[in-house]
Amino acid sequence: MQYNKIDYENRLQTIRTLGKGSFGSVYLAYHLGYQIDYVKIFQKEQKQVKEQEQKKQQEQEKELVQKEEQAKEQCYHPHNLLVHLSTFIQRQQASADLIQMSSTIPQASVVSFNTTWKKSDFDRKERLGKGAFGVVRHVIERKTQLHAAWKEVNYETPEEIEMVNNEIEIMKKIYGIVLKTNSSFIHIVQPLGFFTNQRKDKAYIVLEYCSEGDLRQYIDNMKKSGTIISPQKTFEMIFELAYSLYQLHSNGILHADLKPENILLVGGFKVKLADFGLAHQFQVGREWTTAHGGTFPYKAPEIMCSKNNDKQPHEINKLKETSAADIWAFGVMIFELIAQRHPFFNRKVCNN
Repeated sequence: MQYNKIDYENRLQTIRTLGKGSFGSVYLAYHLGYQIDYVKIFQKEQKQVKEQEQKKQQEQEKELVQKEEQAKEQCYHPHNLLVHLSTFIQRQQASADLIQMSSTIPQASVVSFNTTWKKSDFDRKERLGKGAFGVVRHVIERKTQLHAAWKEVNYETPEEIEMVNNEIEIMKKIYGIVLKTNSSFIHIVQPLGFFTNQRKDKAYIVLEYCSEGDLRQYIDNMKKSGTIISPQKTFEMIFELAYSLYQLHSNGILHADLKPENILLVGGFKVKLADFGLAHQFQVGREWTTAHGGTFPYKAPEIMCSKNNDKQPHEINKLKETSAADIWAFGVMIFELIAQRHPFFNRKVCNN
């Protein structure tokens, strides 16, 4: 029996479906020109489409596996780490959740700077830290029950008085500048007040209290417990530190003494920068200031490698310090946070 395929299919009238299989369907049909009661029709077109879809899916799965393998090989490459970090920071900045989270974390009340306090107005609590220029202690103001920290420093010689007064003025100025930016969270420790003892040889700078200690304590606690920081916590800390520096540098301010002891923590793993004794604001139109010191293990190479070390006092040129010095210290601290050691010096050098 000879027939044309198109003519045959056009004149085939389907009555009902008898069954379906993996390669097609079986119909009860009647041909208008021939007496055919049962016709098994294999839908080859449908089979071909299914084979093409399976092939496409296999290619996509193979491509996905290759991308995952490449990602594993490259995930710790420095450039890619920076790319991932940049993406993370952009997402954090764009996230309304971050803004909401920041606004729910209590900050020190915006109060006027108090210069009428006396030592007897406070209940002394635990010591929080000790530096080259003084001791920091947790205190509670008796009248308001305000938790604060005071920094006790020498205030006797003309040099000591000038240094303390300059630090107070710089802190007030910097906090005021950042406060005017209307940021949802201020990454600067708020200065609350200042007073001296009766003998006028000790000064007390009253500061916002940061309940979670400092970054040095955080790293030391991890060492003692034998734990390491998680990747998510690492990214959060990097973001916090980076945004803290952004609040300073975008307003032309150089901290100049960044180190784990000056990175304070509050609830929600938020960061507050402290100790602005060496901080400077750049002059208009200038992006550098004269270097005045800093902590040796966190100094930038261009400061430590200065040729001024071999010169006589009258031959010394002024060292120019830029925001790059803060960024160098930022990188050293991140290394310490992850590796729990300084990248270049041993603990003995860091403690001196």
